[in-house]
Amino acid sequence: MTGMCEQEDLKKLEKSNSIKGITFSLCAQIIWGFSVILTKQITADFSPLTLLSWRFTTGMVAMTLLIAMKIFPIHLKGKNIKPLVLLAVFQPILYFIGETVGIKFTTASESGIFIAMIPIVTLILSIYFLKTVPSKLQIGGVVISVAGIVLMVACKGVGVSFSMIGYSALVLAVFSAAIFSILSDKAAEYSSIEKTYIMAVMGALAFDLAAAAEHIADGTVRIWLTLPVHNLQFMLTTLYLGIGCSVISFCCMNASIKYIGATRTTTFASVTTVLTVLCGVFILGENLNMLQGAGIILVIAGIYMANKISVDAKDVE
Repeated sequence: MTGMCEQEDLKKLEKSNSIKGITFSLCAQIIWGFSVILTKQITADFSPLTLLSWRFTTGMVAMTLLIAMKIFPIHLKGKNIKPLVLLAVFQPILYFIGETVGIKFTTASESGIFIAMIPIVTLILSIYFLKTVPSKLQIGGVVISVAGIVLMVACKGVGVSFSMIGYSALVLAVFSAAIFSILSDKAAEYSSIEKTYIMAVMGALAFDLAAAAEHIADGTVRIWLTLPVHNLQFMLTTLYLGIGCSVISFCCMNASIKYIGATRTTTFASVTTVLTVLCGVFILGENLNMLQGAGIILVIAGIYMANKISVDAKDVE
C-alpha cells in the first residue's frame, strides 16, 4: 500500500513538474516570438551590436535593482560561479555572435533552417552528456516539429549563399544554444534567477565592449550612449528586449529546463517561428499560404508528441 502511494505521489509530482516546465517554456517562446518583429524593425536603423549592448545592459540593471530590493532572491556568496560563467559564454555571448554573423552572411531561409536544428542537436547532446534516452515519441516529435519549421521557411524560397563564414557562424549558434541547455540542466544547484543574472552580466560586459569598439571606430560614442534618451522607439524596444527577453524569458527558460529537462524544453523553440509567421500575417498584413499552414500544424503536432509522457522514456543507469 505504501509503495502504491509513493508511486501515485511520484506521478503527481512528475505531472506538476511537466505543467510548470511547459508553462515556463511557452512563456519564454511567446516573449521571444514577438521580439523578432521589433528586432527586425530597429536593426534597420541601428547596428546589431548597438542593440545587443543596450539590451543586456538594461537586463543587467533591471535584475540588479530587483536583487537589491530582495524581489529576486539570489545566493551566490561562497558558491563557485565558474559553471555559470561557462553557461553565459555559450548563451548569450557565443550564440548571439554566431546568429548575428550567420544571418548577415547567409540568406533568411538558410539561417532559419540552421536555427531550426537546435532541438535535434540538443537531443543528441542530451543522450551523450546527460545520459538520458528519449522516448520514441520525443524523437518523433522533435523531427516532426523541425520538419514543420523547415517547411515554413522553405515555402518562401530557399536562397543559397554558399558562405562558409555564414554557415560556420550558424553552426556555432546552433551548438551554443544546445550546449547552453545541457549546461543549464547540469547546473541544478543554481536557481534560474542566479543563472539568468550571470548571463545578463556577462552579456552586458561582452556586448558593451564590442559596441564601444564599434562606435569608437565610427566616432559615434556619444550617440550610442545617449540613444535611448533621444529615440523613443529604441528605448521601448530596448526595455522589451532587455527586461522581457533577457530577464523574464531566460528565467523562464532556465526554470523550464529544471522541471522538464533540456530536450523537452528546446522542442518549444519552434513556437517562436510560428508566432513570427502569425505576427507577420495579423500585424504586418502578410499572406499565410497552405504550406505555411501545414508547417504550423506539424510544429504543434511535434511539440505535443515530444511532450507526451511515455513509458519508454528512461534514464541510462
